[in-house]
Amino acid sequence: MYWTGSSWLLIQVSYPICIRRVKASRKFSLQLLYDRDIAWKAYAVGRAAGDILGRLRLFVLDWFRQVMPSEAWLRGAPGVWEALDCFVHLPRASCISGLTMTMQYFILTTMVDNMIAYLRELGLSEYEARTYRTLSQTSPLTPYETAQQAGLPTSKIYQVLNRLEEKGLVLCLQEQNRKRYIPKEVEEFAAACRFRMEKTLAGLEEEGRKLKQESQVSYIWNLKGYGEVIDKARQIVTGARRDILISLWHDELVHLAPALRAKSAEQVRIGLVHFGLLDPALAVGTCFSHPIADTLFQEKGGRGLTLVVDSSEAMMVTVSDGGGAEGAWSRNRGYVDLAEDYVKHDIYIMKIVDRFDTLLIDRFGPGYRKLRDVFSNEEEQEENGT
Repeated sequence: MYWTGSSWLLIQVSYPICIRRVKASRKFSLQLLYDRDIAWKAYAVGRAAGDILGRLRLFVLDWFRQVMPSEAWLRGAPGVWEALDCFVHLPRASCISGLTMTMQYFILTTMVDNMIAYLRELGLSEYEARTYRTLSQTSPLTPYETAQQAGLPTSKIYQVLNRLEEKGLVLCLQEQNRKRYIPKEVEEFAAACRFRMEKTLAGLEEEGRKLKQESQVSYIWNLKGYGEVIDKARQIVTGARRDILISLWHDELVHLAPALRAKSAEQVRIGLVHFGLLDPALAVGTCFSHPIADTLFQEKGGRGLTLVVDSSEAMMVTVSDGGGAEGAWSRNRGYVDLAEDYVKHDIYIMKIVDRFDTLLIDRFGPGYRKLRDVFSNEEEQEENGT
């Protein structure tokens, strides 16, 4: 790796073939993947070329063939013998003006491409995803045109197109002595994937039910991270069939209210304990507002989330003041009973408080301090004069 100053981006090709430097302005660090078929690997560390590159992970194209026609040419070029290095200076005013069309495509089309990421998730290779995306954008195209627009090596494009044709994602049109390709519509492809995935998952669940035994041990699974907690809670709520007991605060209710409303519309019974002032727009099921939310928050140093569904699975989580979350989920009978009794107990207390609040404050003090002190019986002792 070479470095020639704070304002230069260097790309070293370890053939060794060349080193390119690009005038740039903003810091970034990126790794360029390598193509085994042309046996080279590249890395770049330095500053991004304005807003064009940004903080991105780039996939190197087979552009060195166009920039450097052959290794033999390099060996014959004056001034590059010692390290076989060739420097190309690009003016600051136009960071890509000196690049070939393929290299410009490489820079301009390797921004974060959601479609390619989705296609990769569905099992397509990088080359297959880029080829399908290119044809979906412009078609019909010949193999050579496809390779050029997708930024792929022409030596690879026929294999890629054949694989896509075998998967039913492209169709070959024979026109005299040339082939042109068109893609299956993205919507049709997505629908077919969805059908296959749903069928596969349904089969997997059925086989899992066959394997499940009544004596199977139920484990308690750790949950860590706010996103994981909310996703798991939403999943549990969505699977409810009869009833939901949930105890939570405003922030978590905002995330879970849509799923809770959907289950309420399906006639699933919901008992909800809310800490703090409940926003009427978020109310769902039978709601009970806890009157001493601030006191509990200070005592616990965070917010609690307890969820029980159909008396068969439960999760209990603490969300810290800093936004972190930690807890557990299980179908373990003892764990579920514990969580269910906890929420039910809170509902019992809320019903009592709602009807006898003034009496309870007189008896136990503001915030029911004496009632909540489980290590003393101060109120009874005062009454008995002991």
